[in-house]
Parts: sequence; C-alpha cells; structure tokens
Amino acid sequence: AISVVPVVVLDVDGVLHPLNDRGMPLYACPMQLAKRFHMDEQLPHDDNQIGGVVPGEFIPSCMAELARIIRITGAQIVLSTTWRETSSQRNAVDAQLVKHGMRPSIACT
Repeated sequence: AISVVPVVVLDVDGVLHPLNDRGMPLYACPMQLAKRFHMDEQLPHDDNQIGGVVPGEFIPSCMAELARIIRITGAQIVLSTTWRETSSQRNAVDAQLVKHGMRPSIACT
C-alpha cells in the first residue's frame, strides 16, 4: 500500500510575516535587517549554523495559525522560499518552527 503524507509548501515572506511595498518585513527595523543580512553573510558554510532572525519576522499569530494547520492536518513542511537558499537560513526557519511547536521542514523546493 502506498502511504500519502500531506505537505504544506511554505513560503515564509508574506506568509509568516507581512511585507512592505519594498518586499521587506513590515514590522522589522530596517537597520536590524541590514545587520542580520550582513551577519548571515559572514557565517561559515556549515550545515549546523543558524541564521539570524529579527523582531518583526515570524509573527507569533502567523506562526500559531501555521501550527494549527499542521496539527489538524498532520502535514509535513516543505520550504519554497528564499529562506531555503542557504543552510543557515533553512536552520533559522526550522528553529522558528520548533520554537512554535512544529517539526523542522523535511525538504525544500
């Protein structure tokens, strides 16, 4: 028998935090975002590094709604987001998922 596992294909930006008209997180301080981008660029290319997250990203109410959907459906998360582009960014998303009671993502596309 074939087992079917439900998945949520997740885009982070615009879903887990709203964006402004420039495509940046609406509630995040631009200076903190710039610092995070710079710090993330300095991280060694190591699969264990966790990228930064600043206040205004991963809004708790958005994370709670995603957690509710995952809990009700039993779905696994597949990342389809620019956050998938480096291991440190994927790890940052996974850390936020775990922080909000979900399992880490299983793949990216």
